Amino acid sequence: MKKSRLSTRVLASLFAPVLLLGVQQTALAESSEWSDSFDPIEIVNDYQRDGLSETDRQLNSFAKTALLNQATDIQLALAKGDYANVTQHIHPKKGVQFSMYAYVQPKKDKRFSRQQFATYLKKSRVRFTWGEMDGSGHLLVIPLPTYLDEWVQAVDFNNAEVTINQSQGSGNSLNNIESVYPYANAKFAIVDFYNKGSKEYDGMDWRAMRLVFEEYQGKSYLVAVVNDEWTI
Repeated sequence: MKKSRLSTRVLASLFAPVLLLGVQQTALAESSEWSDSFDPIEIVNDYQRDGLSETDRQLNSFAKTALLNQATDIQLALAKGDYANVTQHIHPKKGVQFSMYAYVQPKKDKRFSRQQFATYLKKSRVRFTWGEMDGSGHLLVIPLPTYLDEWVQAVDFNNAEVTINQSQGSGNSLNNIESVYPYANAKFAIVDFYNKGSKEYDGMDWRAMRLVFEEYQGKSYLVAVVNDEWTI
């Protein structure tokens, strides 16, 4: 291996499959961005064909931007080793789970509460078993800070391609993230950071880091960090 806050309503627009239907259309006419060059009836009808008003789309866009900002803050904090900043984003009830590869195993993958995460960051001699390494089958047994530095290795995603609820990259390992964290039922949102790899290795050194968020009391919190890469 190589070494903004939103209201509850706006957040719900991102985590729900039907987004904020029924928002009053009068807000469109009052918008400073509205001009005579547009036909409001035609535009509203276009959105209605998709089941959304323009206001719905704008709110959804704001929610996505906020989520991307939050995910990027976490990625950069991980890349810099600023793990205290990551702690505040962890779900206060469910904690955060780490999966070494695309195949998520909820009963086996290591999970930390927010307090445990903060505590074990300071205990570099306490080692955890994270899972089996692809190829060798050897167990990865290392402290939490080492896992974040050497396995999550978020610095690889400083210039990554980023998508929401769409996994990039595929290898031989099964990707079951959508079944474990089903965003389609409005419960989760997944931000995927993808490094496509190098020409030298024909892209086989690609890597992905997927940050999974769940809404809780009107805010989005980190519940999982899933890594992915080419496997044998």
